[in-house]
Amino acid sequence: MADDSPFADAEVPPHRQARCSEVAQWTKDQETGFERRDFSVVGKLALVHHDGTLAYLGLCGEPPEPKVMCITYQTNGLQVGDEVIVTGGYSKLSADYVLLDPCLASRLSPVEEAPAR
Repeated sequence: MADDSPFADAEVPPHRQARCSEVAQWTKDQETGFERRDFSVVGKLALVHHDGTLAYLGLCGEPPEPKVMCITYQTNGLQVGDEVIVTGGYSKLSADYVLLDPCLASRLSPVEEAPAR
């Protein structure tokens, strides 16, 4: 994979995060494989839901962007509108839906900048 790719082998931090506007481009030819690969995205949360067991964090999805769902265990105080970085096991469910499971999410700190592109 390219050095500047938001994809990485499992448990290896990707070199960058894809912006929501780049998710379709990066995932266009990336089908779900037999081995886990991680994918990382930066964007604003559009959905935060905890069902008592799992937390569902949704971001991206403004047409023509695919929706990205991060499945984790806790919301850690994240709220809709927070800018976050999510990284997790990549699955492409359809052209407009990417699932990251398991996934880690963290709030984008004020000193961190979203990647320029």
